[in-house]
Amino acid sequence: MAVRGIKGETVEINDVFEGFNNFIRSWVFAIVAGILLMIGYFFLIIPGIILSILLIYALPLLVLRDYGGIDAIKENINIGKENFKDTLILFVIIVVLNAIGGSIPLAFALVLPYTTICYTLATSSFIEEAPTAIVGEIE
Repeated sequence: MAVRGIKGETVEINDVFEGFNNFIRSWVFAIVAGILLMIGYFFLIIPGIILSILLIYALPLLVLRDYGGIDAIKENINIGKENFKDTLILFVIIVVLNAIGGSIPLAFALVLPYTTICYTLATSSFIEEAPTAIVGEIE
């Protein structure tokens, strides 16, 4: 839904169910990322935080580039390293918004889609597939 939205296409309620097309790939990603994060947080908190920051583009890459879980993680880490300052700023803003949204009843239901759209828009701009309708409006 986020990809269709940032491309300027009409988003319909049936688009919710299209996410099941990526079910296996997203679970592979979730398991591998979960193991990596668990190891990162187990050894010291700092590696876990860095991995959390570097993994924010993986799910949008699964959809935008039709990657598998491992490939999405590999490219995601490269994108995160190349754009670390922007990634860190985006991560901090989204964490603050999610903290505020999580503390207000039902506000998290509004913040979560916004988070997904922000990460998808950032990912598409970093991989140079930025939709012209949205980019043109922002500039």
